[in-house]
Amino acid sequence: MGHADIFLNRTERPARIPALGFTGKGLIAMQIYPVKVGMMQCNCYLMLSEQKNAAVIDPGGQPDKLIEMAKELGATIRMVLITHAHFDHIGGMEALCRETGANLYMTHEEADMLRHPGMYEKRYLQKGVLDESLLTQELREGDVLTLDELTIEVIGCPGHSPMGAAYRVGDTLFTGDTLFAGTVGRTDLEGGDWDALMGSLRKLCDLPGDYRVLPGHSGETTLERERKYNPYVKQAYAGRQ
Repeated sequence: MGHADIFLNRTERPARIPALGFTGKGLIAMQIYPVKVGMMQCNCYLMLSEQKNAAVIDPGGQPDKLIEMAKELGATIRMVLITHAHFDHIGGMEALCRETGANLYMTHEEADMLRHPGMYEKRYLQKGVLDESLLTQELREGDVLTLDELTIEVIGCPGHSPMGAAYRVGDTLFTGDTLFAGTVGRTDLEGGDWDALMGSLRKLCDLPGDYRVLPGHSGETTLERERKYNPYVKQAYAGRQ
């Protein structure tokens, strides 16, 4: 039974991922709830602050489910974070932002990909053009966002797409389709670049210490596990020697 099934059962509350967040007061327990959405069953995450304000990472579809899930948790959706602008990660983005009034964030390059959609986006998106009125901020490497006590750091990760973003929050990395458990995202789609992806893997794995890695598909992992066992991470470092 998956996380979405647990939620829809309604006999249990949505399953929470244990995580820690950094604040001015030190470490606190974060609330992160995963749910699979859309026809590709993308991993979407609801991250809650102590004040029960929520950021939604990659609403790939089923915005009504996400709104209902937030309601079940007693949370208000304030922020939508996009790791990259492929259809399976943004399918519910527009409707979710319109319905909740949440602020929308993605990198400049990913937003630009929606402004000037190529064949890949035109094939899958009903609307290949970004509604500028919904976009709160175009993110750059090193930008820092806040959700109440939580600090969200933007790490630019090109390769799978022109400029995907990983989001670092406390001891957790939301890596989108850059880094998975045991593998990486494909680079054969428009805007993909293998060498850039290798550089993004090194950037993530060069972060000091260990992190819980929450990817866009498949199960969670840790950064240390991927440093040790992911063959593509090993390849990324071999290519630098």
